Amino acid sequence: MKIAVLGATGSIGTQTLDVVRNCLGEEAKVVAMSAFSNMDAFGRLVQEFSPEVVWTPHDGTGEAGLAAMAAECSADVVVNALVGGAGLAP
Repeated sequence: MKIAVLGATGSIGTQTLDVVRNCLGEEAKVVAMSAFSNMDAFGRLVQEFSPEVVWTPHDGTGEAGLAAMAAECSADVVVNALVGGAGLAP
């Protein structure tokens, strides 16, 4: 199963990654991740999971880039762990 995690550094995102790490093991691959803040933690997660694509607000694509990543990545499942209105478009 291929998984995308939008909001990887927040509470729901980190819990999702814990499930991937501790329960799914090699049955799952994180193929896409995003984070809005906490870039130090995000960097560690990117190193650990090696996703195919990442999004941050600093990549220059804006919210449209985040929605495009969610729609166009190879994930079977997209976990939308974004806060408030930010999660509507993806």
